[in-house]
Amino acid sequence: MSISADLVERIAEGQPSVIPSDGCLLQPSPPTLAQWQSTIEAGQASLCMLQTTRPELNQLWSMFSDGLNQAASALELRLANFRARHKVEPEPETPLPLWDSSFSIDPTLHEDLAQALPLIVSEFPGLEYVVRRRTRRLSTAIYIPGIGSLETTAWRAGEDQAEFVVGRSTDLNEHFMDGADEIELPEHVWIGMNSCMSMSSVQDRPSPVKTLVVEGQVLAISSTLTGPGDSHAMAWALVDARQWHGDTTLYGQMIHAYESGHRQRGDMRGLLVSTRGRNYVIAKPVVLVDYRDYAVRQAEGQAARELIASGGPTARDGDASRATSLQQLSLF
Repeated sequence: MSISADLVERIAEGQPSVIPSDGCLLQPSPPTLAQWQSTIEAGQASLCMLQTTRPELNQLWSMFSDGLNQAASALELRLANFRARHKVEPEPETPLPLWDSSFSIDPTLHEDLAQALPLIVSEFPGLEYVVRRRTRRLSTAIYIPGIGSLETTAWRAGEDQAEFVVGRSTDLNEHFMDGADEIELPEHVWIGMNSCMSMSSVQDRPSPVKTLVVEGQVLAISSTLTGPGDSHAMAWALVDARQWHGDTTLYGQMIHAYESGHRQRGDMRGLLVSTRGRNYVIAKPVVLVDYRDYAVRQAEGQAARELIASGGPTARDGDASRATSLQQLSLF
């Protein structure tokens, strides 16, 4: 079953939301000690004022306050580690990435926040937010000038997390995954189709990939994640290179663009790939998911492996989105 593309709500007053192409996509440098200290002090003072003047939004202010308090505790631990390792006090301009600065948030409060943001934003000049929803994931990023940003995410019920970020969160920028289709497909159909290693093995010509057809789309998979939790694969829809009219890149060029900040990390759109003697271009991302119980997925996978071991028939046609076993898997 195909799930509609994720809903992305965004507001950016006076701020560009397009993905830059001038080398601005490099991972930001960690905040310095001085930046952390000034941000925590100024943020806490601003929140005290907001809690007094706008008490009806205290749930939001409390989340930011928890984020600042967690950041302050993480900063103290980071400073203690720095002193123990270097035997000196860090300079104010010393970059200090924090560890363990995330904290748990109530899932109900998280959902309430996501719904309230469109109503709140008009009352705070410069406030930016983005809400991204998928079938089992909710994430937000909120930036309040003079305080900083809060990034929240929920993968499954009861596992909602938040983290405070100095300045404007990069999560507010457009992302290549915005609008990606999500398709539910049994794990055993795609688990052996990961082309990560073959993609990276070729730097200067189209990368060889395994492909499968899902709901009429030719897909290649670049990564998979399975286990007791949700199971999903990062897939990409391909088009014939002869029908592609946009820019193209090779794997080596793509990695260089990541490192120079000219391409968002993970974005493979435009990559030339090859399968069965034909060249294709990666057109868009697609997420394959299996939300069923882990034991069910394990049992089904074992049955599929036994079928292959017994020399059972494996059809080479049909659509993998309707496959119930490896017998029905369509390899392209």
